[in-house]
Amino acid sequence: MVIVYITSTEEMPSTHNHNDVDHYDDDDELQQKVLRKRRFYPTRIGGVCVNAASGSRYPIQQGSFEELRLYRISDVTGFYDKNGYLRRRNDPLNHEPNMLYFDTPEQYMRHMRQKLPQESINPVAHKCEAYVSRRWRL
Repeated sequence: MVIVYITSTEEMPSTHNHNDVDHYDDDDELQQKVLRKRRFYPTRIGGVCVNAASGSRYPIQQGSFEELRLYRISDVTGFYDKNGYLRRRNDPLNHEPNMLYFDTPEQYMRHMRQKLPQESINPVAHKCEAYVSRRWRL
């Protein structure tokens, strides 16, 4: 009689720790990107200003005097979550406004595909000129 011992280093599927992911499925990642499209990069209230189009951080604190250089928009539609992603149907509502900062009104119009009337663009230019003149007088 011959006894054969089989030793295996593989774990049983029921004892495998599912938290350890050894690989990522590219199809899953691509599908997740399609489901969750980021529209903008919002700035947290009281935080450092972030460019909504590119996600780069400005060296400007929100609420400071230098914030006047930027073009600010508040998104209160509720279509996007607090991270700027398009909400899914089962996601909770975003009750906080998303603060968006752009370099110029033209950058806002290009990125958000919105058309602003000329009357609302001109005051921004005057505000920037006033900021620069006040800044140099101090």
